Amino acid sequence: MNGAESLVRTLVVNDVEVSFSNPGTSAMHCVAALDKVEGVRHAARTLADRVQALRRRRDE
Repeated sequence: MNGAESLVRTLVVNDVEVSFSNPGTSAMHCVAALDKVEGVRHAARTLADRVQALRRRRDE
């Protein structure tokens, strides 16, 4: 487990249900951990609406 996964597990323990982010290079480890650790839904903001729509479709 790395620091980002530890952070996400702390969010889960403290009943955080959704994380909103605008991922960039400095947040990518946290974004990857949100995808890996169960318990927190992740809503990423993107500048391209098409990218977000494709991601939603992939997750369905």
